Amino acid sequence: MVAALHDHTPYRTGVDEAMLVDASRLVETFSGKTVAANSPIVGRDVFTQTGGIHADGDAKGDLYANRLVPKRFGRARQYALGKLAGKASLIHNLKAARHRALGSRARAGARTHRGAGRQESEVAISRPALHHRRRADRPEQRPVRVTSYRVVVDSKGLPEAEVEVSVRGETSVAKASGDGGYDAFMKALEKAVKRFGLALPRLADYRVRSHPAARRARWCRR
Repeated sequence: MVAALHDHTPYRTGVDEAMLVDASRLVETFSGKTVAANSPIVGRDVFTQTGGIHADGDAKGDLYANRLVPKRFGRARQYALGKLAGKASLIHNLKAARHRALGSRARAGARTHRGAGRQESEVAISRPALHHRRRADRPEQRPVRVTSYRVVVDSKGLPEAEVEVSVRGETSVAKASGDGGYDAFMKALEKAVKRFGLALPRLADYRVRSHPAARRARWCRR
């Protein structure tokens, strides 16, 4: 409504449009109601380009832009790498990540040249960098791993957990109790990695969903 008033009427409000998304997330947190991903302006997917043709248009002077640009609302354009993506989508993602995802061994760049009356773009990524990424996806190649864990929950006391962590080949084992199985596990994990000077990331938010098919199956079992 705020954007509509500003764009289609002579009236102005005191609302900072760049804060609309943060205000929406705050209401979402306290109300427990999830904002749809395709909600205008504040939806998570609203400013995501899925088609390579649209990504190419953005690269050529925002050919398909309108007044509802992401920057106006404190957001940034995202480019999905799906079946409809093209070279322009990949270039946008590489520029946004500043090539950090490929590490120091990566060689990513964009070359623009004209030939036979057309303009083409190329993205070159070194094979060693991609091979390094594939190896890092293997469990045995990850520097930090939870090698084993055990969570005990009974009616006679607080839940307890025991966690074994491997950090670059060195192992650490810790035990802890908590208000629930998850709480006990996280406390034990925090103790285990503390020896290596590591800190656990903070869980900012989580949601529990039930798929419609699961609900139907539950009714059938009854």
